[in-house]
Amino acid sequence: MKTFRMAMMVIIAALLAGPAAAQSLGTSIIPEAPAKTPDQIEREQAIERDYKESLKKIPNGKASSDPWSTVRGSDSAKSAATKPAANPLPAHPKAHTAPKAPKTTQAKPPATAQ
Repeated sequence: MKTFRMAMMVIIAALLAGPAAAQSLGTSIIPEAPAKTPDQIEREQAIERDYKESLKKIPNGKASSDPWSTVRGSDSAKSAATKPAANPLPAHPKAHTAPKAPKTTQAKPPATAQ
């Protein structure tokens, strides 16, 4: 019984040691990128420069954030944009309290004549 248990522990240790040993080989699946030549560096810089120049040509027009502006028309869209939004909440809301129970009056017992 002890021999079987010892054999199982050796097998488990061997199975766990395999992947750990494979990690220490130092080989990589991803090959290292070769160094760039001066022509490649110059080409990438030219591409980047052209890209930045093309971004400068794009106008900075402010787009309307109102998708219904074409439906309402231009007058109401302008007035809606300039009118401040009403605040639906009061400045100082009252504290919420539980409703008070109505006062109950107890009938006085009839006076007894003595």
